[in-house]
Amino acid sequence: MQVNRYFVGRRNIDMNIEARKLRIIEAFSSMKDIGKINQIESLVLPKPTFEERKAMLDTLSGSWTNEEAEDVKKVIEDGCEKIDTSEW
Repeated sequence: MQVNRYFVGRRNIDMNIEARKLRIIEAFSSMKDIGKINQIESLVLPKPTFEERKAMLDTLSGSWTNEEAEDVKKVIEDGCEKIDTSEW
């Protein structure tokens, strides 16, 4: 996109900003790299409040039964205790 640098004034500045935003949106919409998407998202979107974060956790609370949670905990502990020296 070419910007006409000979125009001076507020209207041209506003149009340039809008064109830049559109260019960024176009690039973002085709982006596949989740890491970059996360970075852009953290810059653009507001941080969730404490109440919003708590609500997110509350939706997950009770997803597993106590037995399922213990099974997952045991699998994690068992997997973390095993060291495969051939991987080093």
